[in-house]
Amino acid sequence: MLTVSDEAKEYIMTKKKSVYLLYHGSNRLCCGNVDFGPSVYMGNPPDDKEYCVKEINGVTVYLPQNFFANVPLTIEVGSFLGIKTLHIEGWKLI
Repeated sequence: MLTVSDEAKEYIMTKKKSVYLLYHGSNRLCCGNVDFGPSVYMGNPPDDKEYCVKEINGVTVYLPQNFFANVPLTIEVGSFLGIKTLHIEGWKLI
């Protein structure tokens, strides 16, 4: 289940854009497989044929067709040195 926080919704609506998730899958490291989770980007995906479109909390979200999360996830907005970015909260690395 994926949700969009109210603060993230407000930020996305000020940009008048949609968002999409880019999922890389798990990576093999020395200590085993680690899944760093999806990344969130503003705008439409480069190849929208591989995505399904959902409206979540009034925001158009493009999700990869094979994307599945077994924990609740939230798109949040963060700020560093005055620069706002979107990120996913709730993802488990292992």
